[in-house]
Amino acid sequence: HTLGGFYLARYADSPCGAFDEMVVMGGLVWNPPTSCAWASRVLVNREEARRHGAGVFGLPSRAAAFDERPAPPAPPQGGRHSSSSGGGGG
Repeated sequence: HTLGGFYLARYADSPCGAFDEMVVMGGLVWNPPTSCAWASRVLVNREEARRHGAGVFGLPSRAAAFDERPAPPAPPQGGRHSSSSGGGGG
């Protein structure tokens, strides 16, 4: 079986200092009892991390800038909207 995907990571400490990384995986392959992953693109926000990934591990590392933004609010679940009634019962 094969599957692709991506992940985001924030490293507080590494051989090249703190950095953020996004890895795009062109394929994850399971062939029990082992598995392998192929990184088609690696984006990092520090030049030292790019050089380290490319030089030491042979990764397709590129420099990038990341912009952190808050996530949008989640939509209501189940398609039902809650509402409050303004009247009192008696």
